[in-house]
Amino acid sequence: SHALFLPRPPLQGYYHFIRGIDLSSAASISAYVARLVNANMSSTANSMAGTWYLTSITIRAYNAFSKLDVVASAKLPGGMTVHAVTPTGDEQEMTPALWQETYVSGVARALSAAGEAPLYPCLKTFPPMPHSDDEARFVEAALALVNKWPAVQSPGEAARTELGPVGAAGSAMASLLTKYFQKYSRYEQAVQFFYEKLDQDMQELGYIAALALKDIDRLDRARQIIDKLLRKFPNSCRVVMTSALIAMAEDDVDRALTEGFRACDMPTADNTTRTCTALLCVQEKQFSEAIKLLNDCDLEPPPLDHFLRKLISKSRRITSSVPTGSSGSDSTDAIRVLAKRCKEERTNPSSGFDEMLAELPARLMAESERDIYAVLVEILNIVGWDELLSIRGSSFVMESDAQAQSDLQDDDDQDEDEGSTPTKGGSGGNGKEGISQKSAQVEGISRLSVAEDAMDGAAGSSKAPAGKKEAPSNEKDDDADGEDAAATEEDTPASEAETPAAEAEVEAAAKTASKPRPRRFGAKKLCKPWLDFLVTNMYEDLRTMAVWLAEDDQMTQKHSSETENAPPVVLTAQDVLNDTRRSAVDWLRRGDLASRLKRTDRAMLAYEVCIKLSEKSKIPCVAAWVSLCDLYSRHGMVEEAIIATDYVWSFMDANCDTGSSERHARYTLPVPPVEEAIYRLVSQFGLKKVRSVLNSDLSVAKPRLFSLLLDAVESQTFGFSR
Repeated sequence: SHALFLPRPPLQGYYHFIRGIDLSSAASISAYVARLVNANMSSTANSMAGTWYLTSITIRAYNAFSKLDVVASAKLPGGMTVHAVTPTGDEQEMTPALWQETYVSGVARALSAAGEAPLYPCLKTFPPMPHSDDEARFVEAALALVNKWPAVQSPGEAARTELGPVGAAGSAMASLLTKYFQKYSRYEQAVQFFYEKLDQDMQELGYIAALALKDIDRLDRARQIIDKLLRKFPNSCRVVMTSALIAMAEDDVDRALTEGFRACDMPTADNTTRTCTALLCVQEKQFSEAIKLLNDCDLEPPPLDHFLRKLISKSRRITSSVPTGSSGSDSTDAIRVLAKRCKEERTNPSSGFDEMLAELPARLMAESERDIYAVLVEILNIVGWDELLSIRGSSFVMESDAQAQSDLQDDDDQDEDEGSTPTKGGSGGNGKEGISQKSAQVEGISRLSVAEDAMDGAAGSSKAPAGKKEAPSNEKDDDADGEDAAATEEDTPASEAETPAAEAEVEAAAKTASKPRPRRFGAKKLCKPWLDFLVTNMYEDLRTMAVWLAEDDQMTQKHSSETENAPPVVLTAQDVLNDTRRSAVDWLRRGDLASRLKRTDRAMLAYEVCIKLSEKSKIPCVAAWVSLCDLYSRHGMVEEAIIATDYVWSFMDANCDTGSSERHARYTLPVPPVEEAIYRLVSQFGLKKVRSVLNSDLSVAKPRLFSLLLDAVESQTFGFSR
């Protein structure tokens, strides 16, 4: 007999990203390993391809506080080992303190929706706090690490440390917790965690409690807390900025602006402080100060430079997109499915789509850029586009300023060499300005300048540099000579000052001529490239909006009555549906465009038309419903918001696995947009009002939504008791 030895099949490596699992101990990580092993044993692979089995599993998690990689390695069959790896590659034993840091880092990544935009491949998500007591556990663990919060920084915050230390109050962890409690309407819990239960060495974080009280209009108590913090932390940027916001809510404009500017002048001032102060300036019509504050922001480097982002916005997707269903091979957790579906609907072209809408560069803005863009939109909606350009031109050095400076230099050269031939383009300043105006639409908004009269007035108001003549007039020469003499007296030693006046003037003139002439533009600063990029985005958005308005005018004329004194025609979604030739994706992108420009009515109309077109084609349109969940809930439209959340939840039930909790055992866990919309309604109108609307004749899955209201009661969302 002969023994037959079969070769061992080659090993293949597979990976996936996971978010939301418990990283508090080795036992919690081994629980996820056991889940993978059980999924392997219960899998039904293709019989022709053969079975597959796991030989080893490696899980890596990043500890953002100590800058370590936590590596868990399991051999099957066998045990699991866990250790930490330093940036230099050295292994380190895990301690209880490192486990606590790793746990807080994991939950913080889940709360910040890491991996959704842009969507990570092979992403698997889990609820980071599935139980009611998990929130208190996470916040207490995070507060125990408050001394290490400054270590968790973004690139922009890391740059700020060069100017001054960043404390816990201005760290990324503090911002994350503030957004979490605001997003889920957990205002009273924020007061408990960050004021009532806070230790003495963490009192600076009490500004989070003051912000929560301001959001629910409890201004008296918010003022008491923030005044106490001001006495104890007078140089805290976040505390002073919070006091400014509360003062604005109290209609104390002078104090709000004074404290806002004081916070911006502090070494630890961040983008949030400058953006909030800019909004205060916008409310008080101080638009130039607002734009200057925005220009002082330090944005993080974008994932791609502006040139590459413009190229990507013009790319085309040629592959077909199939929505992931429960029968697909991918994992079916709801958050990943929703993020993937919304991305596909916005990027997947359909027949006859508008290239102008598809190529808008504003779609690629980062979160920090969107915040600043929103402030620019506030200015735009108040003063208009032309006035915005005028304010921008008077606040920063523009091309016309540089041309005027060049013309002054040419005039000086002509005065020094009389009888020389004129320079080329003697009135070239105006000629070049005209060329700039004509080529503005081609080269983008960065080359747009305001009218010549406005620019001449701005140039006339700025003072000329010392020792430079603006025109060959005697008055200008006298002023320049006086300034030159003053500057020479400061730079001349005492021994030279005793020489005769004529000789001193000759020496001063020689020294002045030998010095390079500075290029100064008064108090103006250079506009940063990223701010110019945002203005370019706004120009492209407005250009696309103008096309939309023109189409609406044609539709309005078609539906208008010829009788005199007839009421104005208001287009409905059905009217647009009957006349439009555009596809659903065009109206979805128009809804996003209107949302960026804060045209709420137009955004709702566009999303509703998109939904009707999708229903006509029998294709789900989840992205429009998700956007309407946010818009309806923010504007107090209770019935519409409930219908929108029910549609999104129904899509999740049809394409995802059911929930693991007892309350949500028959359907999927609610995705964040659904939770945020319902909790926002409860905080605005109270649980009783939302429940009464839900009990009406709405054709929605009421048991499913009632379970979410029970979650709101269990988590004590603001408004659950009324």
